Amino acid sequence: MAPSSVVLASTLQTTVVLGNSIRSYLSINRPKVGLKRIVRVNGQNLKHLFLYLTMEDTDNNFYEAKVYMDFGGHFNLDMIRPAVHYLYIDPEILRRFDAPD
Repeated sequence: MAPSSVVLASTLQTTVVLGNSIRSYLSINRPKVGLKRIVRVNGQNLKHLFLYLTMEDTDNNFYEAKVYMDFGGHFNLDMIRPAVHYLYIDPEILRRFDAPD
């Protein structure tokens, strides 16, 4: 497997794990809100990795999460809030033109 493929596979696996963790966090702390899908993931690699996730909830609202991850694969959900850095796009447009779920 090419190095870029390994990085991509690792990133996708991490995103799935984080999605499950965020879903669990929401079910405990915001029981009326559920994770519908992760819309975007950005990363910042310093001495550790910060992942910034933009998510859509079951009520068609958008949220952002900041996740710290060390190189051992351990992570901590640092913050979750209503999206402020994601331009509002009509959810119907996202459904029609975005990648399938």
